[in-house]
Amino acid sequence: MVTGQWTATAGATGWAGQASVLALDLSIFLPGVYLALALLVAAAVLALLQRWRRVPGKDALDASDQLAQFRSLYEEGALSEEEYNRLRALLGGQLRQALDVPPRPARPQLPAPEVPPPELNPGPPSASGPTDTRIHPG
Repeated sequence: MVTGQWTATAGATGWAGQASVLALDLSIFLPGVYLALALLVAAAVLALLQRWRRVPGKDALDASDQLAQFRSLYEEGALSEEEYNRLRALLGGQLRQALDVPPRPARPQLPAPEVPPPELNPGPPSASGPTDTRIHPG
């Protein structure tokens, strides 16, 4: 009755013996490791692609191109003069910084020419008589 003893012994240690054999079985362990490594590599590649997409490319317009675009919109009437002047001042400052051009010097304020104020009350007409205004009662 050797077979009876074998089944009793195999039944008592069967699951524990099979678990240790499965853990050490390289035909199951290696594909699992390969799958985990493939998932890690795929995650790293996806992370790099997302970072690359977020970096602004050379397709972005620089200040001079933007200014030309706004000028054409102003000429078409899509922008008011006030909006265009504001954008031109902003982009002009960016262009000066990019080209290392010093800012424009302030224009010197010229004194306003002195104009005598008009007389509000010229007073009575002169003794020689009124000047001819070419306005005659009709």
